[in-house]
Amino acid sequence: MLSKKYLIRDKKIFNALKHKGRRIKLPCFLISFLANRSARHNCLGIIISQKRIAQAVRRNQIRRRIKAIFSLFKQEPKTGFGFLNLIVVVLKEPSQKDYAQLNIFFKKFFV
Repeated sequence: MLSKKYLIRDKKIFNALKHKGRRIKLPCFLISFLANRSARHNCLGIIISQKRIAQAVRRNQIRRRIKAIFSLFKQEPKTGFGFLNLIVVVLKEPSQKDYAQLNIFFKKFFV
């Protein structure tokens, strides 16, 4: 389970990432990130629209899977970047292949 200190809950940070952050698009995910030099760890925010995925059970399952992938890399800063604030926006229902791509993306991004 991911501790609360690794999660972004502040609306100001979400808005900053939305407007100033760099974006990378994967088939089912849109990832927005910004360097946070004052932080001591990477932080994650997840956005899943009820319009895209209607069932709450399914939305929570997707959140848990994204948090599990992120938890493997939460303490590792990429050299030169420092720590990052990340937001993962779910664009459509992900499949197993999409989670594998997200895992590969995090490996490339953090290691």
